[in-house]
Amino acid sequence: WQDQPLITIDHKQAETLGVKKFDLLSSKIVESIDRAEKLIAIEQVLSKENILNTDTHSGKNNIKPAIAWQAISFNDRKTFDLIKSGNNEGVYQLASEFAQIISKQVKLEKFEDLVNLVALIRPSTKSYVKYFAKNASSNDKSLPEFSDPKEIFKDTNGAVLFQEQIMQAAEKYLGVEKNQTNQFRKDLETGDNTNPLIAKGYFSKIAMENGLSQKDATSLHDLMQEFSKFGYNKSHAVAYAQVTFKTAYLKAHHPEIFKVAFATKLETKQEIVKDQVPEPEQNF
Repeated sequence: WQDQPLITIDHKQAETLGVKKFDLLSSKIVESIDRAEKLIAIEQVLSKENILNTDTHSGKNNIKPAIAWQAISFNDRKTFDLIKSGNNEGVYQLASEFAQIISKQVKLEKFEDLVNLVALIRPSTKSYVKYFAKNASSNDKSLPEFSDPKEIFKDTNGAVLFQEQIMQAAEKYLGVEKNQTNQFRKDLETGDNTNPLIAKGYFSKIAMENGLSQKDATSLHDLMQEFSKFGYNKSHAVAYAQVTFKTAYLKAHHPEIFKVAFATKLETKQEIVKDQVPEPEQNF
């Protein structure tokens, strides 16, 4: 790269020019997880529950991985109980006070619920949290269920959380061709008036022709328009939720090792590793 010319270009301009855009994410949290796994392996070696391999070529000792993540249930109850408690300092994506508050309010019974939680904790979503949590934790289904909630909205409690849901709804209720649904999503996000479907009146008219009541058509438009401000890709949320689960699992099942492995990360933020995090009193 040192001898190659480099330019900086806005991502939207890059897309217009047909340049492929990739988001490369780097997180030191992965190093902390790896450190915790090695410490657990060492602990097991010392208790004769693991084996210590010697690399005869380098003379170095290699610890066998102590945790086989593929063999662990990602619906682990103890892990979810920790998250629900709000004691999430050091847990990836859930360490902020805002995230701790939300964690206490939403349903958390399976990994898919964790994916929803990660997607919900996004910038500009505070007004959406109470809306989502109320529908998830009670029998009061205040959110519109539309004509076929099982297909698009059931797993997110009738709410719009993912970009893919906007694209599916555009195809199902607005008749947008599948290969144009992502462009519709972008037009909705930017408020592109050249797309007539963005206007509430026309949107509702077409949606009603495709089976929605006037009330549900209007509600769907408002939800999709509000969501487009902080849209989240589901595959992105799933990948993040896996890291979230791993950090929470380590804290729930190996708390002492978690403190040591994640101490460096916490200290860089001038935080103190604590046995318990005071429960936030705010409620949305």
